[in-house]
Amino acid sequence: MAVASLALGAVSSSLFCCGLGIAGPLAILLGMFALRQIAASDGALRGRRFAWTGMALGLVGLVLTLLAQWAVQGVQERMNADLDAAIAETFASSDDASAGDAVGRWLPATGRRIGRADLLAFANEVRARYGSFESMSVLETETPELSLMANHRLHMAVAFRFARADAAGERTGGERVDGEVVAVLVPGMASILPGTRIESIVLVDPQLGALELRGRVEARESAADGATGEGREGGSERGEGTEVPDGADPAQEPGAEPDAPTGATDEKDGERTEEASRP
Repeated sequence: MAVASLALGAVSSSLFCCGLGIAGPLAILLGMFALRQIAASDGALRGRRFAWTGMALGLVGLVLTLLAQWAVQGVQERMNADLDAAIAETFASSDDASAGDAVGRWLPATGRRIGRADLLAFANEVRARYGSFESMSVLETETPELSLMANHRLHMAVAFRFARADAAGERTGGERVDGEVVAVLVPGMASILPGTRIESIVLVDPQLGALELRGRVEARESAADGATGEGREGGSERGEGTEVPDGADPAQEPGAEPDAPTGATDEKDGERTEEASRP
């Protein structure tokens, strides 16, 4: 039993993250039984060190397992709280100030940008169709791919609940609209637990059409392409209507007399000098 306690204790302390931390209590129980048997054997049995080591490792594995469960539960609660707050602020945006607060909870995909006007237009369109936002329930979550070089994305199939106010100001109904939310886990600034930001929201409505907020594509590349196109067009315009004769220099101004060849000029200068030297 002492050897079994040592083996279970080693497994529980080293593989607690794989769900094998439950071996810790077993290692502690086997270690206690082994110590009793060793004490009752009057020296016939050995392994007291193995039993104590197994019990210590089992206790370490049990503590690590509890800490891991606490951390996972804390991350899940933090994610849910951040996501609920971000969704609620997005749908509740009604002016420039509230839209500015909601934009801070977004992290669009690379190459996209979400402004206050984009978010405010989306929120107004949602309220015009379905009323005020009430709640959101997650139907299915796609497990993200773990990566040390990028943020983790959570693709969730969700169901939104909306309600309209009657003449007395009381909310009635509870229309359900299915959709999709993509959230991003980002490192926390004031906490070791990661935070949650929204990357996109899609409301699927077969009758009225889908509503989505993903962010606009940044216009840097398109502006550069436009400037390049203008330069090309300007160059073609400057070249239009100008014909270059065969053998002429393209860089010479139109209408100017071509320069005489260098060899012909030297020959004429030589003839004038010879005529001047004759008596």
